Amino acid sequence: MVDISTVSIAIASAGVFAAAIYYIFQIRHQDRMRHLDLFMRLYSIWGSEDINKAHRRFLVLKVEDYDGFVKKYGPIASLETEPSQIITDIDRIGWFFNLMGFLVREKIVHIKLVDELLGY
Repeated sequence: MVDISTVSIAIASAGVFAAAIYYIFQIRHQDRMRHLDLFMRLYSIWGSEDINKAHRRFLVLKVEDYDGFVKKYGPIASLETEPSQIITDIDRIGWFFNLMGFLVREKIVHIKLVDELLGY
């Protein structure tokens, strides 16, 4: 025979179990939302005016080889002179994609999301 205290213990245990499962799902959801929020904030940098200008200048760059690049724009790494605008543009774009690659490698951002928004 089942008495009332046994039933109340079973109901309380089921309630605690259900709350724990709910909490686990909430934590997983919050983790995904934080990762998505980070990616979207970084993606908004990609849409900024200075990155867009840098990207446009980079896309129209016509260079045959490294020596031709150095002749036209100067060396990439030089302490004697200020880098040209195109070198700064290459750095900006490179650092942005380096960061995206790091986030994908560390599984903070899913590769499908990066490909959908930046993979053109």
